[in-house]
Amino acid sequence: MEFFIRPFEERDIRGLNEIRRMRGVRETIPALSSESLEFTEAVAKAVPAATPNLSAVVCENGEEILIGNALLRLCEKPKMRHTASLAIVVRTEFQNMGVGRALLTELLRIADCDLMLVRVALEVAEENARAIHLYESLGFAREGLLRCAYTEGGRYKNIVAMARVREA
Repeated sequence: MEFFIRPFEERDIRGLNEIRRMRGVRETIPALSSESLEFTEAVAKAVPAATPNLSAVVCENGEEILIGNALLRLCEKPKMRHTASLAIVVRTEFQNMGVGRALLTELLRIADCDLMLVRVALEVAEENARAIHLYESLGFAREGLLRCAYTEGGRYKNIVAMARVREA
């Protein structure tokens, strides 16, 4: 399977909404299965233009289809401008095929080389062992556990806080 990574575009919003609502994704992020396209659009449009925001796409019949999205939320606090948080989603049928690794590798290259960030943090569902393994393979370490941090299927679930810190 061939895919490529490019900057996020407004035309990706519908695909992002589909990904966020699909089984195999929504269980691991704080999103509702009923999340509206309008809500996703409002969230996407609220992301500052300077935010590193990448889309992974495949071409089918000459049309690009969004299969993944990842972004770095840069910290606005003056004493924390060397930090960012990361968010990523990948379509269920494209998980464990290198899409997430490719998105994260490019975002981390931007974080290191272009933005000179020292700390990149993320939060991941405790039950998402494949994602945790991917993050650890890219230099992220577990920093803590947020107990009962979100709900899924009528139960409270834990989130693992992780970060990658480069020595300055």
